[in-house]
Amino acid sequence: MPLKTRLIYLAVWVVVAVAVHLLMGVGLSLGKALLFAAAFLLITWPVRSAPLQTLALLFFAGLLVVSHVTVLLQFAIKGLFLPPVWSNAGRFWGSVVLAPISEEIMKLLPLVLILLWRKRRGATLFGATDFMLCGLMIGIGFNLFEDVMKGPEKLAAVNMAAPVVGGVPLVPWAEMQSARGRPDIVYLGHAAATAFMGLALGWSRYLKGKVRYIPVIVVLIWAIWGHALYNGITAISRDSLVWITAPLTQIAPYVFLVATLGSIVFEWLRLRERLPVSEQIFRQRLRAARPGLTGGPLTWVDRVWSWLLCRDLVRQIGYARLRLRVAPEEQPVVTRHVPAVMAELDGRLAHLGG
Repeated sequence: MPLKTRLIYLAVWVVVAVAVHLLMGVGLSLGKALLFAAAFLLITWPVRSAPLQTLALLFFAGLLVVSHVTVLLQFAIKGLFLPPVWSNAGRFWGSVVLAPISEEIMKLLPLVLILLWRKRRGATLFGATDFMLCGLMIGIGFNLFEDVMKGPEKLAAVNMAAPVVGGVPLVPWAEMQSARGRPDIVYLGHAAATAFMGLALGWSRYLKGKVRYIPVIVVLIWAIWGHALYNGITAISRDSLVWITAPLTQIAPYVFLVATLGSIVFEWLRLRERLPVSEQIFRQRLRAARPGLTGGPLTWVDRVWSWLLCRDLVRQIGYARLRLRVAPEEQPVVTRHVPAVMAELDGRLAHLGG
């Protein structure tokens, strides 16, 4: 599909999404989503290789696909296996067990598909931070769907429980259950929970053997548990021993933020080790597109164009080389994707010629 057509489709969906949220009275939630998305895109700028169109697509996937499929799955399971929805048992099994498990797993599933789909570049050319952003966009879309269902009245009662700077929360939609008398119970929020799972899944790129999937399993269980406690304030006895795990829910937003910032620094340092070769490839391609550059250092104009037009592709080459260092047996997969990156790089550099 031509780029112009894709941009037209994207513009139409953006207009529809904005109109729906304004009509439903939750325009503030959409504004918050855009603010958090912009903030995380900004802080991940030094290491991000995921194209913006991919992230936009995943946002709409979370808003329109993952959310609706999850709701349909929940209705099917409730109708077939769970006690009547309006009984106490139904509320417990539906809200405390089914909702957290189904929602967290369904939000993680698209990220697993990205990692395992070897025919697509994301499995090879994305870093852990890119997977975090992919999860963030899916989670933001999912959270916006839920906000539309709740309506503006319920959203007004939400109490934030995230790290805060200047009155601005740094982790989107992390909420405490003070409305039902348990301010010590915090749910990380759909956006940050999915982002955290994406980050942990992305770290499988840098680990070897069976242990590489332990981080994402731990974060998945952590997200489900915090979600279940958040939903279960009125369905679980106040004397239950499960409440001793409340501190785990309180520290979750801080752990996510520290892990994200640490991953950005780690990947930036690793890319600095690998980028010189990637940048050398870029220079060779640039000089092929502009024969006048026969040697010597690139001008500042050329460097600006490099940063704006080709930085994501240069980083994808860097991530491919990092992947080969950890898993040299994946060289056939990496070798299959790198030529496509080179071809796209040449296509972008063609606009510099003349």
